[in-house]
Amino acid sequence: MREESDLNKDRQPEETSSPDEETIVRPMRGIPFRRGPEFRVVYANSVRFAAAPWDFSLVFGQTIVDVVDDLHIEDKVIVTLSPQTARAMADILNKNLEDYEHQFGEIRYTPIQPQTEEP
Repeated sequence: MREESDLNKDRQPEETSSPDEETIVRPMRGIPFRRGPEFRVVYANSVRFAAAPWDFSLVFGQTIVDVVDDLHIEDKVIVTLSPQTARAMADILNKNLEDYEHQFGEIRYTPIQPQTEEP
């Protein structure tokens, strides 16, 4: 799988601190990445999508079953992207999916169909 983007493919990641520390620096065209004080890792097995003329929003969540009859999705984070960043992300994600399937085989899933109301 690729590093953070195809833009970094010719550069090797450089860490200026240990992985346990909060700040990791990776150059991209001379611009370092640093983890901010509110950086966190989020697991998501659900994503919703919204679009506006000026941006795209992805709402990442996790399916939760605390009680037998209480299946729900708990929203974890919303990520809002400019159209240009969304395009770059889509291209990078598609390339990484192709690489993954080439290495491990086809990813199979059954899309959830929208529920229709019965009269």
